[in-house]
Amino acid sequence: MASKEHYTVLVAEDDFLLGEYLSASLVAAGLRVAGPARNVAEALQAAEQSPLDFAVLDVGLANGSAAPVADILRRRRIPIALTTGLAGCSLPRDLAVEERWEKPFDAAALAAAIRQRLCAEPA
Repeated sequence: MASKEHYTVLVAEDDFLLGEYLSASLVAAGLRVAGPARNVAEALQAAEQSPLDFAVLDVGLANGSAAPVADILRRRRIPIALTTGLAGCSLPRDLAVEERWEKPFDAAALAAAIRQRLCAEPA
């Protein structure tokens, strides 16, 4: 991925303000944003159809778990970072191995970490 000029990050976050703040932070870091997806159906559609390089998923979207979205992204080999207000041991088993950012988190720091990871990966 290192030779790619623009990277697209899926944001799935049901909290409107947090979704907008995270999206703005990603754009400020030079990344494109797909979303924010506000519910599982929107996130599933984006995960299946959008050209993506990375995804940030809220573990518990308003109408369900992000687990089916993560499954699609894993099959597509798209790296995932999870955001959650849950303690680490409370994460669903199928999501416990992903990179996790506990709320509240610094959206600019998350955006910078994503940018650094994408730019460091081989094409």
